[in-house]
Amino acid sequence: MPNLKPSIPYPSRRDDERRREQANEQIEKFYEIFKDMSFEISFMDALILMPKFASTLKALIGNKEKLSEM
Repeated sequence: MPNLKPSIPYPSRRDDERRREQANEQIEKFYEIFKDMSFEISFMDALILMPKFASTLKALIGNKEKLSEM
């Protein structure tokens, strides 16, 4: 089937379109690679590694009585 896209008379627009197509191809390749990745990390380790939860986690561990009430 022939390409039905109208030709663009300005070279800069054609270059922009090529760059956009290349960027989309790279995004698709990245997505394919990223989709196959897997990480085995426990939920607790993930929380410890998150700085904004570190102080909350330390407070919960320090107050084991309150933790058991939850």
